[in-house]
Amino acid sequence: MEKLSGSWRRVFNKFWFVPAVCVVAAVVLAQSVVAVDRWLPETLDSPWISWLYAVGIDGSRGMLSAIGGSMLAVAATAFSITISVVAT
Repeated sequence: MEKLSGSWRRVFNKFWFVPAVCVVAAVVLAQSVVAVDRWLPETLDSPWISWLYAVGIDGSRGMLSAIGGSMLAVAATAFSITISVVAT
């Protein structure tokens, strides 16, 4: 049991473990969302999902543009802070 615990601790403390878990979770989530999208009928008369279709193409494009811009800003800020810390 101690050997298993030590092995788990060694794997968990590796640099690649958290990014690998995030990649696996993203792939599983993507496959799940695609499966749910194929499973749901196009004419679903549910009040909790009708707001998704009311936005339209332009609204969706604007929302994705805002999300993408925000993600780029966060990544640039994190990169800038990392470089400034490494440089000093």
